[in-house]
Amino acid sequence: MTGEWRADAGPISADLAVRHDAFNRFKDATTIRASLLAKVGRGFSIAGSYGEGIAQPTFFDLFGFFPNSFVGNPSLKPENSREFEGSLRYRKASFGASLTAYRQRLKDEIIDTFDPSTFLSSTDNRKTASRRSGIEAQADWSLGEKLRISANYSYVRASEPNDLGSGIREARRPKHSGAISADGRIDRFTYGASMAYVGSRIDTDFDVFPYQRVRLGSYWLAGARLGFEVTRGVQLFTRVANAFDANYQDALGYRTEGRSIYGGIRLARGR
Repeated sequence: MTGEWRADAGPISADLAVRHDAFNRFKDATTIRASLLAKVGRGFSIAGSYGEGIAQPTFFDLFGFFPNSFVGNPSLKPENSREFEGSLRYRKASFGASLTAYRQRLKDEIIDTFDPSTFLSSTDNRKTASRRSGIEAQADWSLGEKLRISANYSYVRASEPNDLGSGIREARRPKHSGAISADGRIDRFTYGASMAYVGSRIDTDFDVFPYQRVRLGSYWLAGARLGFEVTRGVQLFTRVANAFDANYQDALGYRTEGRSIYGGIRLARGR
């Protein structure tokens, strides 16, 4: 069951939502979400929010899927999290920007376990909380249809407890990431280009015993597209992905796509 209240009072907007989940296997849960936005003048505004959430164990978490290898844990509890967020925003004519800071805590996180004496895997709730915090910056600028530019940057500090209970860097979470993109239209031509950056990450190598934490290098991804409207509703286009043919991995041992070039015709009837 959910209930939500919204209000606008001049330069202030508020929102409050309450959700109640009733379970037959788990303890019932009530979570809330609240947000507030205030326009302070001259294009500036401030915003803040607080949210809670839960995630139930999956069928495989509870009951497993292969008795000789992975055994489920029917005693699992749902994960639960809460997050605070605050931001400063600016919007004036064709330019906008924002700076946001956030902090999150995750409790009862469902993790995989391994018993070296039986060689059986299972699941369990983590006894201590994992935490995430960071900042996000965004800006955009427009010259009408001819050119639109946007850029964003994210700094993430994510940690999780290790076997000894101390905090270590969470796997596959880059501290630094960002992107810049531009697109526009002139007469019958549409065009766009983008460049994204993903910083180095930590991953786990399970192909060795005991398993080891390894570093995945940072990478840049570039892309571009160009289209030409032959007639109303018919467009020829070409685009390239991973234009610099970067060799990278988002997860250890999983290959990613190299440079790819596409071309075709797009039909949009009625446009």
